[in-house]
Amino acid sequence: MLQLSLSTCSRQSLSAGFDPRVWVGIATSTWDTLPELGIFRSGPLDYATLAAEHVVDFVPYHRTALEELLLEKVSRALCAEAWGDLYARGNPGVHQIHSRRGSFAMPEDRIGRDGALQLYYQEGALREMLLFKFAGQP
Repeated sequence: MLQLSLSTCSRQSLSAGFDPRVWVGIATSTWDTLPELGIFRSGPLDYATLAAEHVVDFVPYHRTALEELLLEKVSRALCAEAWGDLYARGNPGVHQIHSRRGSFAMPEDRIGRDGALQLYYQEGALREMLLFKFAGQP
């Protein structure tokens, strides 16, 4: 079993004197079949490409509100997909599930390396891709 490690507050932004909230955008669509289970290498993921295909409004969340939002959404989901980097320390999992573009606190751009969480729901065969950004990311 893999765990997903999501940032609900930016320690780097807070330490650098910037807004530590996490901005969340949701791209919605529907699904016909659930994705294959397993771990797979994916192609590049870039929020700029997603924004060209979907209208995505980013809303800032304080840590507790974001944790509540995630718990509510995950509790309803049939299946979850995650894009990010694998890690093996402690319990193996996926982290870097957020935009990897330069921010106020971390100026290095890693274009095409964005992470995301996609949830599949029974109701209406709805699929939501959750996108996460930090202060100063485009």
